[in-house]
Amino acid sequence: MGALRMRWIEHALRAEAEVVDGTLSVVAVHRVAEAAGRAVVGAVPRLLGVTVHIDHEPLP
Repeated sequence: MGALRMRWIEHALRAEAEVVDGTLSVVAVHRVAEAAGRAVVGAVPRLLGVTVHIDHEPLP
């Protein structure tokens, strides 16, 4: 499980998402992060951008 954080910066939103999956390759992680970023920006009005972090192991 990961986290999603959104912040207002002036009149726009910025987001950070965290995804945890220890089974993916580096190439697959990159593809997932790009697709997730595009999906979130397309779905949330006034969202300027999103940073997606993929962690291979969940934090304790």
